Amino acid sequence: MGVNATPDEETGHGSAPSMQQVKGEIQHSIAVMQENMRAMAVRESQLLNLDEKSAALNGVSTVFQRGAKRLYQQQMWQRYKFFVALVCTITWAACVVMFRNHLKALIMFTALAAVVAWIASHYLWQSPVNDLNLDEEKTQLVRAPQESIDEYDDISRSTS
Repeated sequence: MGVNATPDEETGHGSAPSMQQVKGEIQHSIAVMQENMRAMAVRESQLLNLDEKSAALNGVSTVFQRGAKRLYQQQMWQRYKFFVALVCTITWAACVVMFRNHLKALIMFTALAAVVAWIASHYLWQSPVNDLNLDEEKTQLVRAPQESIDEYDDISRSTS
């Protein structure tokens, strides 16, 4: 066009390499974007898997918490029963010493009290020991397979 114009500008041949360069950059950007989208899909599936595992762990931990609470109640019930039996034995021994002249009446009263205590313990008071059925809720904890460090490196390399 002008006198000082270079042949590349007049013919348009000078813009061809820069156009190829732009196309190459666009193709590279598309490839990086596609790789990022693949990595994002992998992360999403990992997050969903992690969410499922955490929900399962939450359920198992709730069952474990209930079992631990029942076990604690069972131990406390056993402790209370031991102390009640100890106090009753000491009281009975003191009564035997104090009322040795009325031993026949004391034995009859003891037998009656034992029968009433047995009936009360089996029919009226349901102890936490009876509620402790860990066999019904057999939940097996399974260790998740350890994921290799290479898997995380592959993901981190693809995103950088």
